[in-house]
Amino acid sequence: MKLPLATLVAMLLALGAGACGGSDAEPGSNACLVGAADCADDPGSGMCPPDVTDCVDTSADDFDVEAARARAYGLLGLYRSDVPEAVRIARIGDDELPITDDHRLGRMTVEIEDTDGSGLRVVAVVVELPDGAETYELAPT
Repeated sequence: MKLPLATLVAMLLALGAGACGGSDAEPGSNACLVGAADCADDPGSGMCPPDVTDCVDTSADDFDVEAARARAYGLLGLYRSDVPEAVRIARIGDDELPITDDHRLGRMTVEIEDTDGSGLRVVAVVVELPDGAETYELAPT
């Protein structure tokens, strides 16, 4: 069944308008659109889910660059099993994993390898900062 473009656009707008407000949206759910007035009191309407502690939900002016750099540097050398859930894994060995094009402040993406036979460890971290991404690499031993 083919629908005219105007009908499809109207349906999408109706779906988007219904995503906020109303009694069906529970606080912390993804039902609210970021920035919508009806969702201002919803703790889940920002960039970070309320139960994630490794996420930074702040403006560039309030962002603590040095703390983010320290967190990124602290990931280097961690075993794969110790990598926090909020950190994206872009590569494990030769396998590149699909990731979103997400550049929010504080977002960390790691690469993991077994460089010395001791197990899979973080060998590189990319952290998103207000002036652009910075990459840290594990120094060879």
